[in-house]
Amino acid sequence: MALLFSFKISIGFSITTLCVVQAYSATLGHDKTISPFSFNTWSRGNNVSRSAKLSCILSIRGGNQEKMKGTSLLLTPLLSTMSRLGESYVRLLETKPIFVKSITAGIIFGLSDTTAQILESSRKADQKGKLDKNRLLASTLVGLLYFGPAAHKWYEWIFKLLPATSVASNCYKAALGQLIFSPCFTCVFFAVGLLRKGDFTMQRWLRKIQKDLFGMWAAGLGYWPIVSFISYAFVPAMLIPLFSNLCSFIWTVYVSLVTNAKVQTK
Repeated sequence: MALLFSFKISIGFSITTLCVVQAYSATLGHDKTISPFSFNTWSRGNNVSRSAKLSCILSIRGGNQEKMKGTSLLLTPLLSTMSRLGESYVRLLETKPIFVKSITAGIIFGLSDTTAQILESSRKADQKGKLDKNRLLASTLVGLLYFGPAAHKWYEWIFKLLPATSVASNCYKAALGQLIFSPCFTCVFFAVGLLRKGDFTMQRWLRKIQKDLFGMWAAGLGYWPIVSFISYAFVPAMLIPLFSNLCSFIWTVYVSLVTNAKVQTK
């Protein structure tokens, strides 16, 4: 049941996130874009602004240019702002990749745990609206100090190991992520959960890994391989960590709920 649920979630969330990231990449002129008519090539040759380019792509996608014209004009200021922010983000990503990815992961992990706590408190009348700040800080630090740098090194290594972009190569990359990176991340999250409650010992950590790791890993089979394959196949390499961070939001909510529920029963 958990596998089927995570499979359905992964399809919807990863496709939605893919659209956001590819629209974002289109504003920056990356190769892998959503343009149906090689619009990027034409627009670069004709000095078309990036916000106008994305507006036009959205209009073409809608299948009815006249109907979408007003919407595109309304979107232009927003898209222009997004484009400027995106350009700044990518410039920082090029000059300080680990720093930017770590900050991004920290923010997303913090938001994930906040969401998880809101969901938990909604079931308990006496805890409504209350946030465990220590737990929030711990989750943010996992993203900031572990997931951001680790994801950067992981993708750097995986692209050196498997530089090809074929379907087979993308499947191998996704499989390695599920076999190596995912279990490591889950084990770190378990350790942080125990540390936060003051219950950490090596014995308890190993016992928790033995008890819960396989179940979490099996649930992830319906989510991360699909997310990984989509990212390797369709997302520009520079933006894959951003895509993964966005997709990790919903997964981290799930991991936070499961980890903290089980820690509290210890």
